[in-house]
Order: sequence, then C-alpha cells, then structure tokens
Amino acid sequence: VDLFEVSSCRVTSKMAAALFKLLRGSGSSSIGRYTNDFELVVRSTKELEYILEAHFSAPSGKEHGLHDKITAARHAGQPLPDSLQRKMRKLVTIRNKLVHDRDFNEIPDRPEFVESFDQVEGDLKAMLPSSESRCVIC
Repeated sequence: VDLFEVSSCRVTSKMAAALFKLLRGSGSSSIGRYTNDFELVVRSTKELEYILEAHFSAPSGKEHGLHDKITAARHAGQPLPDSLQRKMRKLVTIRNKLVHDRDFNEIPDRPEFVESFDQVEGDLKAMLPSSESRCVIC
C-alpha cells in the first residue's frame, strides 16, 4: 500500500458514514449490535447528546432536552444545517415515543434508524476539525 499525504480532505456525509462503518469492522454499525430496541435508542441518543455537548456548544445538563440541544448546537458560530437537524429530530422523536408512549414498544424501521444514526454521527464527526475527527486518511 502506498502512503500519501492529502493537504485538504473533503468528505461527503455518505463517505464519512461508510468510512466509520468500515473502521468499525464487518460493515456493521456499533449501535446496530444492540438487539433490544430500547437499548439501541437510548445508547444512540446518549451518544448524539454527548457529541452535541462536547463539540457543538450545546448546553449540558438535565434542564435541557435533546431537541433544545439540537436547536442550540453551533458549528462555526452558525446553527447546524437544517437537513441535519431534521435527521436528529427524527431520531429523538422515536426515542421519546419509545420511552414515554406506553403503546410504542419498538422502532418502526430498525435498519433505517441505525442507518440514520450512522449518517448523523458521520455528518457531525466530518464537521469536526481534523485533530478532533480522528480521520485516518486526512
């Protein structure tokens, strides 16, 4: 394998998600390994919350819900892109229904949920500076 240096690395969200899947091994998502829908939803949204708080200036603490954190999150001083916010809100809405609605007991489309989380995670991590993104090819 030839090694080479890339002076600037521009990665699309689909490329970033595919790279993260590849780096995790077997092409499967780290969250996809959870067989229980409740555990899958809680673990994935906890990770989303951590990323927003740690890297995108979202407020921390229990007094702010995840929808509030999505609204407050900033990248380069600007709100996160609308399309990314919509994807995150869909994940959070599924989480809220699963946790709070007595008659909602499973993710309606589990593979779509896992893929959507992987895309969101990849999009967010692709926005991080190279030193924070842990990109092995950049």
